[in-house]
Amino acid sequence: MIRRLMLIAAMGSMTVAAMAAVGPTAAQEQPAKNRLTVQQAIGVLGCLRGLDGYQSVVKTRDGETVVARAYEFGDGALRWTIARNIAVLTEIENAAQASRKQIIIELSNGAGKIDPNTPEAVKFEKQWDAVLATPNALTDKLQRLKVSALKLDKNEIPASAIAACEPILDP
Repeated sequence: MIRRLMLIAAMGSMTVAAMAAVGPTAAQEQPAKNRLTVQQAIGVLGCLRGLDGYQSVVKTRDGETVVARAYEFGDGALRWTIARNIAVLTEIENAAQASRKQIIIELSNGAGKIDPNTPEAVKFEKQWDAVLATPNALTDKLQRLKVSALKLDKNEIPASAIAACEPILDP
């Protein structure tokens, strides 16, 4: 079962019914050289979602209000690339969550809940860690971003966000 769950995470989104029919494949055995793991993909997704913009406090005549602001990339193509990457990575995130739910259902005999400090919890952690460590084929679709396109001298993008995007950034 663990091999099937890892394959789901590696391939992207699939229904749980389809997952049951999947066996190990050569694609799973020999991942592409620069393929991101599920965990890395989820981290990059968080970064890209953060590039949607930021919030700032603006003074008004009635006090202050919070407004959403977009980063100033000045490049529609960059925003399009970010949006496409978000779409790909969201598929991976959804597939990982489906795998997580399936692991819980199987280990809890359908109860849908695993109590902490139990043998099932240990098995869950082991299987979930294996899913997160699986290279994902959908990451082959990601388009790389140039650091210069982020205009870091103009946009105060947090360093933690930049670090999370590192797997898809080119200097």
